[in-house]
Amino acid sequence: MIHTLPPPFKETRSADLAAEIAAMNCLEECRTSLRLAQIPLPVPIERWIEHPLKMDYGIDDMPGADGYNVLGTKVIRISPRILDDKTRYRWVLAHELGHARLHDLKSPRLKLDDPRYSQLYANEVERQANRFAAAFLMPLRSLVHSFFDICRARSLDAEHTIVSLLTRTQHGPELWYRVFLPELAERFGVNRYGVLFRLGELRLGDDTPFILPRHSIVLHQCLHMGG
Repeated sequence: MIHTLPPPFKETRSADLAAEIAAMNCLEECRTSLRLAQIPLPVPIERWIEHPLKMDYGIDDMPGADGYNVLGTKVIRISPRILDDKTRYRWVLAHELGHARLHDLKSPRLKLDDPRYSQLYANEVERQANRFAAAFLMPLRSLVHSFFDICRARSLDAEHTIVSLLTRTQHGPELWYRVFLPELAERFGVNRYGVLFRLGELRLGDDTPFILPRHSIVLHQCLHMGG
């Protein structure tokens, strides 16, 4: 069982740490059950949801919801409306898996009054399920390796480029928007908003955000405007 996050990451928010650890252990269960040397990318949740995860998975045309999990059970249902939107479908599957792994009818209500929490998600339990989804679809070690892989593929100096991404340099937001967001989204099979949520919620060893709030705001604006 995994109990800690790999360096350079740290998470002091207990609900988020629980989601990260649950996702890492779930991935490790899949890897060992299938006798894989490493987690493939994109994480094949569409295949794994029934085997090896053994969820009672099906399609149900439910009004007003993309999917649901019967809390405390392995039952997951997905709306047929989202089946043609691959990244949305994958995220909803991982989100509902998060509910199955983290929540039941007796789950305590989490508190979002900590100023370090994103204000994008007002519902505590739903937010934790999103953190699980992000952690399951974008595993931390794979995420770190991906930054170096992208730098190599683009003939970018990794040290200089990653410093530009993580600090207040002039070219940081442009690098995020033009290079790293689209390539990470494709690599992990999620949309760009999913990548932005993942990176915006991660914390480094000194408890600072992986992606600076200033960059996050600029990138949200760019994505909303389509460029």
